[in-house]
Amino acid sequence: MSVSLNNLADLKSGNDYYLSDSGNIEKSGFIHKFKCFFNIGHSRERVVNLINEVQKTLLHSAGLVNSRDLNSQLSQISRTTAVSGEVIKNIAAQFRSVNSQRIIEKDTESIANGIINTYVTDIQVKSGSNIRNSNALHSLLEKVVSDIVNNPPLTTDKHKNKVIDRKQLNSTLRERLFNESKFILKITNSEELGKPKLSTVYLKYLKDKVYDRNGSRIINDITELKPQSEAEKEVMLKDSHLARGGKNAEDAVNYLLERSENDDELREILTKNYNHIIVRADAQIRSLDALKKKIDGIKSNLLEIRALGIDNKKIVEPGLRALEASNGRAFPEGMLTNLSNGALNADIKALMELNANSSEIEIYKGVDSISSAVTTIMHETGASEIFDDNEERFPPEEFITDILISRLSLEQQQSVNQAFKSGNNLKFQNLIEKLLDAGSGGLPDIPNSYGDMAIFMIDKLQNITNSIQEKINIRLGLNATVNYPHYIGFTKFSPEEDDIYRGICANVKKEIKYRLDSFIDKNIEGEELGKQKASLKEKLLDFSAKIKTNFKSPQYVFSCFIKKDFATILNHSIMEELKLLRSGKLQDSYFYKDVIRNLDVNMPDGKKLSNDPLLAQNELAQFVTDNPNINFAELDDKNKDKVYVLMTLLAQTTVQALNKGVMTAIEPNRKGPLIETSGAKDEKNETYSFTLQKDEKSKYPNLSVNYSSNFSVLNINGENAQTITTAPQSKIITSVSFDLSPQFFEKISGMNLDEYPSDEINKVLSNKGEYKDISNKYDVVSEKMTQEFTVDPLMNYAGLRLELVH
Repeated sequence: MSVSLNNLADLKSGNDYYLSDSGNIEKSGFIHKFKCFFNIGHSRERVVNLINEVQKTLLHSAGLVNSRDLNSQLSQISRTTAVSGEVIKNIAAQFRSVNSQRIIEKDTESIANGIINTYVTDIQVKSGSNIRNSNALHSLLEKVVSDIVNNPPLTTDKHKNKVIDRKQLNSTLRERLFNESKFILKITNSEELGKPKLSTVYLKYLKDKVYDRNGSRIINDITELKPQSEAEKEVMLKDSHLARGGKNAEDAVNYLLERSENDDELREILTKNYNHIIVRADAQIRSLDALKKKIDGIKSNLLEIRALGIDNKKIVEPGLRALEASNGRAFPEGMLTNLSNGALNADIKALMELNANSSEIEIYKGVDSISSAVTTIMHETGASEIFDDNEERFPPEEFITDILISRLSLEQQQSVNQAFKSGNNLKFQNLIEKLLDAGSGGLPDIPNSYGDMAIFMIDKLQNITNSIQEKINIRLGLNATVNYPHYIGFTKFSPEEDDIYRGICANVKKEIKYRLDSFIDKNIEGEELGKQKASLKEKLLDFSAKIKTNFKSPQYVFSCFIKKDFATILNHSIMEELKLLRSGKLQDSYFYKDVIRNLDVNMPDGKKLSNDPLLAQNELAQFVTDNPNINFAELDDKNKDKVYVLMTLLAQTTVQALNKGVMTAIEPNRKGPLIETSGAKDEKNETYSFTLQKDEKSKYPNLSVNYSSNFSVLNINGENAQTITTAPQSKIITSVSFDLSPQFFEKISGMNLDEYPSDEINKVLSNKGEYKDISNKYDVVSEKMTQEFTVDPLMNYAGLRLELVH
């Protein structure tokens, strides 16, 4: 028997049970008990699988995510022997007693949804409306029967449990839905109303206008209703975001409706996304010119879909779904064509060949063929960079998946469906669940830094599996919902699972490599840098597997990668300048010279740091102490040191440290900076700016540095050092942001710098004496800085943009 609430109550008290690989409760005989006793094969795991499936079934029956009492009871069951039928019955009965109302509500909801779905399809067919408005129509019909669902007819079962009178509930729901569907169809056939289409927004109008809060019909004469355009306008203008827009909002709504007046498909796309189309991110109404541009882009997408549909009608429906789900964002011109071409030509043979006898690894390869195709197409078309978060990626990824599935013949869809119903697919789902349960830190053979990415891709694999089955079920006219029994992970992988897992690991590394390579290709351009880019790609990939924290983004990996060299050079700059400032030689400092030369420093509240050195010093004193009335001369030595530290950072030495740190880190042989601009001053235009603020939560001072340079002469160091002439548009843009924690200031304030090895470090940096021929001078400098004199800023990110133009 399968695992269900009723079947658990029917278990025999004198028998013991386990869960078979096909997801059924099986009576435990002598052989299974013998295997359990000696822990042979997966016998004990099948016992645990039953306990987990009982937990899942009970929680699902009541619509719960967790239950401490249930967890406690189940935890006391022995995992080394078969499970007693009496124990399960008692636990299920007690859970049912405590959660009887929840179970009735969940059961009623399930029955109602099944019947509503039938009438949704019936109304759509008879009214000629598109299936893409199913959710809106379902929502309306849910409201129509809400009073019945909230007060279902009840009876008792053979175990004296209070349960739903299914026959009575079914009859009552169908009678109500039959009558209301007739009324809705009467509206769609009304000549007086212009035979309105059941668009998503018009369905919302009917839901709010025709029925009260309890679902009772309050309008019986259809002449009291508005035609489609007027009704849709009413709904949109009542929206909280548009209601405040006055005449601008009304003009925008009128324009949107006018643009789609004779095009039902365009109308559904625009009205479904009216909020995103009309209202800007800052909650202001778009101008009509901006609205025109946005709608033109969406209409261009629609025309592109229709053009593609001339040769392949199967593309149209996925295309319309993608546009309706896009939140009003248009795809770049030609993008939908590229995505569809990729989907039509992708290799999904592994999925097409699945059948009821497919092995676990064959099912994985079938699913992975879709997952890999989606990922590859998104990357190759550039869509993954344009749509750069999960919500934005959903429409293009679903578009691709829809087209991939549409390539399956009816026989192939049926065969794939049989594969997904097989025990081997349950094993595959078990593996996925096991990996997800392990979490980002518990996956074998995966570097800790790759853990989050691995979980993301495993979760995506599960979502793709469900999406494939749901799409096939819809095409075959079956229930779209997908549910699998829950299995616990085995103590070790089977040979097939090991192959699957190695495939997953390879995909994780492949995805990370792609993201890192794309980051480098996007930010470093120039034919002369081919070898250097290849070396950097290899080094970044190797480094990404060794960082202690999780892979957050390519920029994060890059920031960690350059941090050591940047921090080493910056550390030395701070010590040298600090000694100078402490000795009273303000006029000799870089800060003094740069401030006089109109140093650009953005301060809190939109203020700028003064370009008078003494005034600037006072302003930094006020920033450090949060006292707007204090002057630098009034500070104690400790707070003066804090100001001195900021003065050392707010100078070109920080920019130099940033550039040298970045360029040294990316030079293949670490001989020094990879790129150095040279030539006369009028051939190189440099700008740099600083932003100094305090984080609202941590109260740490935060410093952001931005540097850009246009140049016409360039030295490329490394294995084949060369000097090349480029166009003035060639540029280097670097940036960094770091926090200066209290510990940072605490360590520097009052630090005795008498023993700081300035002379020795400067000899290394200038390649003098015994350091004349060393190649990795910044590594040597780092070694010479004892822990006593090492202070590192807490880096948030570092950025680079290098572009050579001839």
